[in-house]
Amino acid sequence: MKLQNRTDVYKLGLEIERIVFLGDPHGDLEALKRVLHIESAPNTVFVSVGDNIGYKSAELCSQLVELLKENNIPSVWGNHEHWSRDDGTLFMMRDPEGSKVLTASAVEFCKSLPRKIKIES
Repeated sequence: MKLQNRTDVYKLGLEIERIVFLGDPHGDLEALKRVLHIESAPNTVFVSVGDNIGYKSAELCSQLVELLKENNIPSVWGNHEHWSRDDGTLFMMRDPEGSKVLTASAVEFCKSLPRKIKIES
């Protein structure tokens, strides 16, 4: 996939007291769900630092992307997004029997990611 060489601005409201950065989930959907549950609190926002896909099956990676979208969690482009093909085929997978192609929605999400996020409050 090709990088969108841009910086998105993420403006925080005055009520935001805490930012939780999600580091390299790599399709680990259950772990991400646990973190969102444990760390979810009023006045908290989440930001993913990329590498949302990779290592797990494309099905799990696609579901993880949908969870990020449903929760309006911004993300940046990671090297695993870079290493996947334009059609969503993943190379870095630990499960050789799993699906290897992301859903169209997950591919669109990955292709739309910025290089950087600037957080303003």
